[in-house]
Amino acid sequence: MMTMKRLWLVAVLTLCVGATASAYDLTVVPNGHGVVGFSVGGTAVTTAEAGQVVTITVTPDEGYTTKSVTARAYTTWEAAARGVRHAPQLLYTVNVTAGETEGTWTFTMPDADVELEVEYCTDEVILADGDTYTRTLDMTVASATYVKSIAEERVGLHQAWFVPFDYTLTSDDMNAFSFYKINMIANAPNPETEASDDIWVFLKRMNEGEVLHANMPYVYRAKRAVENYEFTTAGAMLKGKNTGVLATMQTMEEIYSLYGTYEGTTATAEDPFYYVNIEGDLSLGNDGTVTVGAYRWIMRVESKFGSTPAYARTMHFFEGENGETTGIISIEHGTLNIDHSVYDLQGRRVQTSNLNSQTSNLKRGVYIVNGKKVIIK
Repeated sequence: MMTMKRLWLVAVLTLCVGATASAYDLTVVPNGHGVVGFSVGGTAVTTAEAGQVVTITVTPDEGYTTKSVTARAYTTWEAAARGVRHAPQLLYTVNVTAGETEGTWTFTMPDADVELEVEYCTDEVILADGDTYTRTLDMTVASATYVKSIAEERVGLHQAWFVPFDYTLTSDDMNAFSFYKINMIANAPNPETEASDDIWVFLKRMNEGEVLHANMPYVYRAKRAVENYEFTTAGAMLKGKNTGVLATMQTMEEIYSLYGTYEGTTATAEDPFYYVNIEGDLSLGNDGTVTVGAYRWIMRVESKFGSTPAYARTMHFFEGENGETTGIISIEHGTLNIDHSVYDLQGRRVQTSNLNSQTSNLKRGVYIVNGKKVIIK
């Protein structure tokens, strides 16, 4: 009698599994940026049989678009009950093709459960001076654009670059701007140089195809006036705010730390910092009268020895020639090599010969020769 009961239970279990084996679950990985539905032959479904063509319909929330749709086949719970020891296991990725109407995709139901994952991105994002940037998490967007206008009086002057997405320099950019990496900071070699002219920030020119990385500080100069010039990256990863130290540079006595600005940031006596001024140099702000807007960088300084830093009133940028940053004085193979060329205060070479040989060719002003400041009257 007991033997017959056991056989009957086995027969019933086998019948139930066999009756539902061809109907497989359709599920969606939770995501709060849209609604996903499945249908077969125009009828909404949550399960489908192997071999049926399933249509996926994705309706993104306002402000979002669909970036990708991925379907994955898993072992079924029934299969797990027949001997798989763990929860359903990934089998393979299901081939998904775009449907005939916008926002739809189709696939052929495999002999397994299917889980769908939809990745969304926001629409176009446009950043401009005067904005406040509030994003704290990374987010893929259809495109990210930084819009910049440069007036005629700012042409040729250094400016700070800091945006929250990667941007690759194009030939058009190179025709309109010069971009630079920040290489190092150093004191001038002349001990008699005034403190206000004692510190130099060395730059390295960048080329077409190089990347301005998200949330990193750079320097640029406009070659001509531009209005609403657009720096656009399609399918950009818009990075969340990074309020920490982006980079540091050091002299023998001070540490200079660079920070990005995502909103108006005011320099005070309690929080003094350097900023790129309208003359294209770095000035010290410390009295509450200077506010730096978003998409810029600032530089704070601290002493290595715990004392008050020796704040220079102004720092200058130095650009090497032909895209290379070099010191005016260099040492090669143990030999001191002195460059007798003449540079302006922006680090640009204005004369390659010795100063005394062609002084008459230079306009009145301040120049750098052999690392020293020289005044032509």
